[in-house]
Amino acid sequence: MKLIIDAGNTNIKIGYYQKNKQINFVNFPKENIEKISLPKVNEKINLVAIGSVIPSFNERISNKIYKAYKIKPIIISNKMFTKHFDLKKFNLNEIGTDILGLALYLKTNYKKAMAISFGTAIFSVAVNNKQIYGVMIAPDFLSALDDLNKLTELTRTNNFNKNKKLHNWFKFGNDTPKALAAGINHLSKGFIDNMYDYAKKEIKVNKLYVCGGRSKEMYFLNSKEYNKKIITLSDPVIEGYYYLVKSL
Repeated sequence: MKLIIDAGNTNIKIGYYQKNKQINFVNFPKENIEKISLPKVNEKINLVAIGSVIPSFNERISNKIYKAYKIKPIIISNKMFTKHFDLKKFNLNEIGTDILGLALYLKTNYKKAMAISFGTAIFSVAVNNKQIYGVMIAPDFLSALDDLNKLTELTRTNNFNKNKKLHNWFKFGNDTPKALAAGINHLSKGFIDNMYDYAKKEIKVNKLYVCGGRSKEMYFLNSKEYNKKIITLSDPVIEGYYYLVKSL
């Protein structure tokens, strides 16, 4: 059995793989790492690999894994991806490991594709076999609501996202939750539409892939309009790490 860990800015995700199939999955906030109880396993664990965007947190993850399973994890390095991509034009110290994990997932499954990950930060990567076109990074405009609440008196903004009536609200609002829903939905939709048009024009792909925990909050992606051109992926970064580990 292999354990593949995606250590992100907010959450820790652990995939348990047996015979090339993910048989279990654990996801928890990184700040809860000392409190979480990891599943017991009957099979021998022969490898644990961590892909991390928070190097300062790696020791805590490694200690947790060793305490639970008595095996020392290996840390996935960006250099390991040079077997799969031509990365000469990139500064390997500056490109996120999660970006390379997503890129390898895209290459393995689609050869030529572009994806956007909506998480603590937003990033997009496009690949064509061994070529990575490049990366785009943007702040997460959904979490910007927290700052809006801190800096203004829009105290009713905290829970508007839980109101299903506002999930696809694009009209002008006559109260704060509707006004915010319209703004966030237009901002999200405009971003995705623009990225889709760019992918179609620049790299000649007719579908755009989206992933990340924040993508689940973009409810309009479930509409017929987007089902034709947008595919939502479930945890492709951790799958990309697994493909990498298999090839080592």
